[in-house]
Amino acid sequence: MKPGDLIQRTIFEGVEPNSDYAIQLQKKWASPVMVIKGPYEGSVTQYNHFGKPTLTSIAPVVDVILDGEIITCIPISFFDRVTMNTPISNDIINSEKKKDS
Repeated sequence: MKPGDLIQRTIFEGVEPNSDYAIQLQKKWASPVMVIKGPYEGSVTQYNHFGKPTLTSIAPVVDVILDGEIITCIPISFFDRVTMNTPISNDIINSEKKKDS
């Protein structure tokens, strides 16, 4: 992964599956995002269900831009790289069809 690459978040670690919060996160990250910095080494902290830090580790991370907001220090293990063969969100496909019309 390098600046300019499109990546798709596929892992939502530390979030209870099928919770309202998990559904909101999946909707927020439904479209691919662009890498603007990285990869570089960053510290990643994991929290327990009480919000207390339980573990801090060093991992390869990237900074991305999502809906005009810069999000920093996200582990690259949470993402897959988007290629021409990778299916993308229907919103993007529909917006491209409208442009062609």
